[in-house]
Amino acid sequence: MQLDGSGTCSGCSGLRASPVGGGPREVVIHCFEPSDRNYALLLHGRQQLFTGNLSAPREPGPLTLQRGTSSATWHIYNMAVSNFSGSAAFSSNCDTELCHLESGPSGAAAGQYTVQVVTVDEVMKRWVSHNRVSLLKVDTEGFDPDVLRGAENTFSSQ
Repeated sequence: MQLDGSGTCSGCSGLRASPVGGGPREVVIHCFEPSDRNYALLLHGRQQLFTGNLSAPREPGPLTLQRGTSSATWHIYNMAVSNFSGSAAFSSNCDTELCHLESGPSGAAAGQYTVQVVTVDEVMKRWVSHNRVSLLKVDTEGFDPDVLRGAENTFSSQ
C-alpha cells in the first residue's frame, strides 16, 4: 500500500469488499479517544447503549452486548492513534470534537497534556486476537494519512 500526500491509496484499485453473507455474528469495536472529555462521553454513551442503566459505573474495560447468537464488544481507549507509538501533546482546552494531536512525539507545553499514542499495527498485535480488519473508520481531524501510515503492516497482510 502506498499513500500520496493526501492519504489516498495509490495501489488500492483492485481491492474489493467481501460480501456480508448474512451479517456478522460477532462485532468487536476498538475506539480511541485522546480527549479526556470526549472519552468520558464515549463511556457514558456506551453504558447507555449496552445496559440502559446510566447509574452503573462507567468502566473503561470492554463491554459486551449479547443478542441471540450475535454479540458486540466495545473497547474504548483513552489514547490517540497515529503513525508512531509513544506519547504526544494534546490540547488541554479541548471541549469539542475538533481536537487533534498538537505535535509528534514530544512533551507537552503550556495548555497541553501528554497522551499515549499507538499505531493500528500495534493495536492489531496487542489487542486483536485475529489479524483481520473488516472496517477501519478514521476521523482524526486531518491526520488520517498518519493513521493509515501506521496501519501499513495490517493492510499488507489482508
